[in-house]
Amino acid sequence: MKDLRLHALKSLALAAAFILVAGCQSGPARYFTNRYFDFQDMINIGVGATAANDYTGHWPPSLGAYVQVTDYAKLGAITHNGVTAEIDQRGVGAYPEMRTRAGFLWWEAIHLNQIYEKGYTNYFKEADTRWAARMNSRPKWMGAPPKDYVYDTWESDLQYDKLMLHQGWQHILNSNVEVAVCEPFVSKVGLMARVGFDVSEVGDFVLGWFGIDMYGDDLNRAEYNEFLGISEPAVVAAPPAPAPPAVAPAVQPIPPKPAEIVVRELPNHILFQSGKAVLTDKGKQVLRELADELRAQYSGQQIIVEGHTDSQPIRHSKWSSNWNLGATRATAVVDYLVKNCGIADVQIEQARTFSDHKPVDSNDTAAGRQKNRRTTILVKAR
Repeated sequence: MKDLRLHALKSLALAAAFILVAGCQSGPARYFTNRYFDFQDMINIGVGATAANDYTGHWPPSLGAYVQVTDYAKLGAITHNGVTAEIDQRGVGAYPEMRTRAGFLWWEAIHLNQIYEKGYTNYFKEADTRWAARMNSRPKWMGAPPKDYVYDTWESDLQYDKLMLHQGWQHILNSNVEVAVCEPFVSKVGLMARVGFDVSEVGDFVLGWFGIDMYGDDLNRAEYNEFLGISEPAVVAAPPAPAPPAVAPAVQPIPPKPAEIVVRELPNHILFQSGKAVLTDKGKQVLRELADELRAQYSGQQIIVEGHTDSQPIRHSKWSSNWNLGATRATAVVDYLVKNCGIADVQIEQARTFSDHKPVDSNDTAAGRQKNRRTTILVKAR
């Protein structure tokens, strides 16, 4: 018995030495931060609330039950369209959410969109971080990166496929239960709850204490500094050589008149249902007001409608590309102006798209991408 206790003490001392060495190599603060997120990767907990809203109309905004025992065994159907607060493995946030799932075995239909600009998200729910870029640069399986907790750019029209892996392929063994109920007739007030556990992340959590990053998801030094909000040291460039003085021309040229005049830049999150080319009620109202402006101020001038997108690649969507999405949305606006707003079809010159090639802001941030997703209304100059 004494030898057994001695052996156990030696094993504990050896394990402690491994943990001490591993912690010293990466820095104690970063080491324990990564262990915390490895632990969090095992769990998924969410609660939500909803009521009658324009998005679901007469349909119940939250209803159903869904069970998943790994991505190979699913059963049920559920929809939740309201506000959600969740621990989504290492991704944490509270935001409006539109989520519908139906599944049988490894087949699944899913619609998922979370509106981050109207809520709170942590570092791992942001698309423009070093960690997210590294995850997306690693080999994909079934079209999915190793880990992905960003759903504001996840195409949200209902998709049908097997092994959708919306959290990334490393969570293929994640199991969860979701339940949603509501009063479906008058107020449509409802509640949603989901809870899950990923058994495969247990190994990553345990091995991480010994300096083994099984899934390659630990924050490296640059990512950890970004997580803390510490800027990388700037590289100071040599000052540019002074430019020679400009010589003004004897006669200043008269700038040419623009061939096309921008009438309005319309944000797509107001015009369209998320991920679709279907106009919202608010979008239809905006277009009716725009039609009044076009008749009053630009009568007889040719109208051009441009569809613009952000640079995020299309995934899990019926749209083959951002070109296809931009062109379809521009055409939808033209159709509504002609069929419902009294704009003569002969006044429409063109519906066109530039995809993501004419941004008005950076595509490196969520706020910039939202500005770039827009529809531009122009008229030909007289």
